[in-house]
Formats: sequence, structure tokens, C-alpha cells
Amino acid sequence: MRHHRLFTAILLLKCGLSFAQLPLLDTGAQSLLAEAAKAFQGRRYTEAEAVYRQVVEKYPGDPARRQAWLGLARCHLRGFRFEQVVESIGKLEADYPEDPATQQGQALKALVQALRGDFAAAEATWRASVEKYPALDESTTLRQMGGMDWRKFDAGPFLKACREYLKRSDAVPQLYEAAAIAFWHARGEMGGQWAELIETLERVQPRLPTSGEILNLLGEAYSHAGQYAKAVQVTEQRLGAVAADTQEWWRLKYNVGHLWLLAGEHGKAKTALEEVAGKLPATQALHRWALLDLAETARKTGRPAEARELWGKLLAGAKGASDTCTVLERMAQSWTAEGNDEQALATYQRMKEATAALGREYHAPWAADFGIASCLAKLGRGEEAEAAYRALLKDAAGDAHLWHRERATLELGKLLLATGKEAEGRELLAELAKRGVTPARREAAEGLGSPRSREDHGEGRERGDAEAPSRRAKDKAHG
Repeated sequence: MRHHRLFTAILLLKCGLSFAQLPLLDTGAQSLLAEAAKAFQGRRYTEAEAVYRQVVEKYPGDPARRQAWLGLARCHLRGFRFEQVVESIGKLEADYPEDPATQQGQALKALVQALRGDFAAAEATWRASVEKYPALDESTTLRQMGGMDWRKFDAGPFLKACREYLKRSDAVPQLYEAAAIAFWHARGEMGGQWAELIETLERVQPRLPTSGEILNLLGEAYSHAGQYAKAVQVTEQRLGAVAADTQEWWRLKYNVGHLWLLAGEHGKAKTALEEVAGKLPATQALHRWALLDLAETARKTGRPAEARELWGKLLAGAKGASDTCTVLERMAQSWTAEGNDEQALATYQRMKEATAALGREYHAPWAADFGIASCLAKLGRGEEAEAAYRALLKDAAGDAHLWHRERATLELGKLLLATGKEAEGRELLAELAKRGVTPARREAAEGLGSPRSREDHGEGRERGDAEAPSRRAKDKAHG
């Protein structure tokens, strides 16, 4: 029982939840909390929400309800269901009006108010909470935006208010930081407006000099904009503030090498990546990522035999289908970059075979299918490519795979334009473009300005994250 409670507590802490009065929890409620927390960590929010609701309904008066109400609020927030977030927080406050756990709820409420563009209300909520519980710091709650489905966010009111809020010199620091993070997601990750975002974060960062999150996001923005030297500079600045030889420190070390690779500074990349690969054990993901980048460095500097040797080593040491697919994807991207589409197609097909053990919640099956379709298009096998994209559309039905459905719609529309089926192609792109702003929708709108798609339809991106909204999303997908 003690081990079960410890496991439950660890899962809840990973979700940003506390576990006061643990010994008083009913065993059934405790088990459900662990199940819900595990689902939340796995980003299965619908499942987590259903289990949290069971706790609320089955165990009236049990302390577990505090965590369940908070869990429900967090699940609602992931889908930008603001009214339900506020409702769950209200139930928490009604059941436990004097409990410090309600401060987490107040922090979520302040975040919702900020995302609605009402920063005055957000500051009032935050200040009242801090005044009531001065010893508690829930600023981390404001920053926990991972897993939020920003495609469902009506960003207009927020962006207008946020631009003004980030110019203020008297803003509440915790909300100021949260606003900048949300601005990154809404304007950068979803909107692709990296120039404006960089200008904003360069103004924000000096006011939040100890914020590692702002530095990380600024570095990502530089990388997206192709300003790799600046991205390295920011990453090294962050590196200097992190305890040496920790997992975070090595992750940043790897990022430096990866950024130099993207910048084409292969000597600098090799030095940084060899340090990571040499110091970390082969069991760690960072070790494997460093070897993958070293293989790419070798390929780009005219050492194909060395690249193949590293790929072979990684495939031999793969611990499962996910590891195998990661290596095969990078191999296929390399063949694409060399213009060897036949070899790239064969590698993607091999990757697809390896994905048989993986579900559609993983990155690899989608990457394999998109890669196959793209290669078929580039090889002039238009009918096969069209069939492949239509199969992807069928597989991506439902909100759970919205991003992939949009990507498949975009690529199919471009292919149809390129193969003379302009009416259907333009119809697909027009339907996609009018739904709002995501990178795929924006590209669809741009594609409508020309009667043809790009002549090199299906052009592979060497980093292979065309279907992922950001580098961090890709990293999490490979997890």
C-alpha cells in the first residue's frame, strides 16, 4: 500500500498537483487518481477527464476530490474550455474554501482570465491568492501550458491585449512571464510570425533575466527564423545558469551541437555532439540523438561510409520500434536531401513495416506514411501518391489527429494542382485556408495564389518535422 501511495503521489506531482493528507484517501479514490494522472501525463486528456469525474462522483467528502477538481480544470484548459475550467475551480473552492490547494485553482483561474485578454482581472485574482497564502508559490502553474491544443484557441482578443500588456513596466512578473509564453504559442508556434515574436521576446527577456523558459523560447524562435548563431548564444546563456552534468545541462549541450548542424557549422557541431555521445551512456536518448546528428554531419561533409556505420550501430542498438523508426526516418531524410528519392522511398517503406507495433498516437506511423506519399509524388507516381494521401486523410479522421488531417489535406491539394486536377485541389486548399491560422492553413492560403503547387511538390525537410507544430512537439513525440 505504501508503494502504491508513493507511485500515486509521484504521478500527481508530475501533473502539477499536490497530495496533502495522503493517508486519509480512500484506496479506490487513490487508485483512480493514479489512473487519471497517468492518462494526463500521456496526454490522453479525454480519458483523464473521465476518470477524474469518477472520483468526484463516487467519493463525496473524500480529500481526493480536491485533486480531481484540479485535474478536471487542467483537462478542460488543454482544450481551451474556459467556462468548464472556471466551473471546476468553483466546485473546488466550494468544497474546500480554506484549503491551500485552492491556490492552484486560483492560478488556473488567473491564467484563463489572461488568455481571455482580461489582464486586469488576472492580476486581481493572482494578488488576492498570494495575499491569502503568502507562503505558497503557484507561479509554476501559470507556466504549465504543455499539451494545450492551440488550434482551438481564438487568439484574437488575447493577442491584442497581450501586446499591450507586454509593454507595461508594472506588470505582475508571474503573469508577465505566462503572457509571453502564451504569446509564443499563439503567435509563433501557431501563427509562424517569428519576426514579431523575436522582437517581443527580446524586449521581455531582460525584464525576466532568471526565466529559463523565456530563454528557451527565444532560442526556439531564433532557430525557426534560421538565426542559428543567435539561437546558440541564447542556449549557451541558458547552459551557464544550469547545474553542470545534469540531464537538463546535457540536453542544452546537445541543442548547441544540433543548432550548429542546422547552421552548417559542421566542425563546431561535431565537437559538441561528440562530447554528448562520449559522456552519456548508450541507453540515454540524448546519446542516440547525438549519434544521429553525427551521422548527418558525416554525410554532409563527404563521409558517407561513416554515416552508414553510425546508422547501422544505432539500428543494431535500437531498443524497440520507436528507436528503429527514429533512425530510419533520419536515414530517409538524408536520402531525400541527396535527391535519391528511390532509396528514400525504400527506407520509408521499411520504416512503415517497423511501425506495425506502434499506434497512431505515435509520430512514426504518420512520418512513414507522409514520407512514402511525398517520395511517390516526387518520382512522378502521381496516382499512387494521391491514393496514399487519401488513405492518410481517412486515417486522420477525428479531432485527435487534426494536425495530420490538415497536413494531408494540404499535400493532397498541392498534388492535385500539380497534376492537373485544379478544381478539387483548389477546393481542398480553400476549405483548409478558411478554418483559421495554423502553418498548414497559412500555406494552403498561400498556395491558392498560384494555379500550381511548387514544382518540387513534396519537397522533404531535412529535419522531417513537417507534420509537427514545433521542435519541442517533435521531441515529445519521439519521447
